[in-house]
Amino acid sequence: MNTVEFSFCRARFKNDNRGMKKLIDLTVSEIAAKVGGKVLGDGTLRILGVATLDSAGPQDISFFHNPKYVQSFRDSKAGCVLIREDSIDHSRTFIVCDDPYLAFGTLLQGIWRESLPKPGVSERAIIADSAKVAEGVCIRENAVIGERTTIEKGAIVYPGVVIGDDCEIGPDTILYANVSIYSGCKVGARVIVHSGSVIGADGFGFATVGGKHHKIPQLGGVIVEDDVEIGACVTIDRGTLESTRIGRGTKIDNHVQVGHNVQTGENCLFVSQSGISGSAKLGNNVILGGQAGVAGHVTIGDRVMVSGQGGATKSFPADSVVGHLGIPHAEYMRVLALSRKLPEMQKRIKELEAAVAGLRANEN
Repeated sequence: MNTVEFSFCRARFKNDNRGMKKLIDLTVSEIAAKVGGKVLGDGTLRILGVATLDSAGPQDISFFHNPKYVQSFRDSKAGCVLIREDSIDHSRTFIVCDDPYLAFGTLLQGIWRESLPKPGVSERAIIADSAKVAEGVCIRENAVIGERTTIEKGAIVYPGVVIGDDCEIGPDTILYANVSIYSGCKVGARVIVHSGSVIGADGFGFATVGGKHHKIPQLGGVIVEDDVEIGACVTIDRGTLESTRIGRGTKIDNHVQVGHNVQTGENCLFVSQSGISGSAKLGNNVILGGQAGVAGHVTIGDRVMVSGQGGATKSFPADSVVGHLGIPHAEYMRVLALSRKLPEMQKRIKELEAAVAGLRANEN
């Protein structure tokens, strides 16, 4: 049995052949204080692990927030469960909180953090003489830092990362292995960019004349504001003249494409395989479902939701819900419901056509 120790709040991982279980040593009351919850049951119960409902044991804590897992909740052997008040069955110890999932995340942040590498610059990193690297930065082996680029305190640059000339990397930002940031891009504070993502590649700009495609130089950059998280293999293109911008607090899933000159608001969510075409403007708190698309040069208002595989082919005002083919979601659902009746409707139409033809024949 392999156990990996971490130096934060006595937390550790143990591989017990059912996956990685987080190990802690706190009472239920101590946990409730951390997450702002209320104890129902035995507050002195010692919790030694954090686990899913299915794998939890009598000294583990888990959480229940989705009714789809009610059977797992009932069958769980967890000693303590984070729940909402309306989920109580009085059969064990609970911590009642407004949002069990958020409380669970707060607990995990409080008892454990990833074992991040210590500050220091590897001798195998390649750093331009004109680059400015603050104290407390970690730059791992085989990373490449370009001319006049600045990297602020607490940033972590993993192996194989390439940062071009004239870039800015904010404090406490993490760039995982093999991230590429082209020249002239700015990444804010506390940004996380996962492996394989590319920030600042040329926008898809070509003028087609006589059947030939002539490249339009892409001279803008990319600005990623504070507290953004970018998944693996995401591509964010640089602007033609101005910068593509990703708003503060936005979270981007894996395999998302953001075209040149796109401007997004704050706290947006873009799910895997969604795409935003060039020069689109998105407001705050916009959500794109999986494989959703936004057409170029459209404006999407605040809090717009585009469903999975949906398409915003035109501009939509704030609070719209967009379905397939750019149809408002409620209208699309009605269309979908009617489509299931098409065979029956087709048969009925043929019967009516035959009846009308018979009436006309009788009139003649």
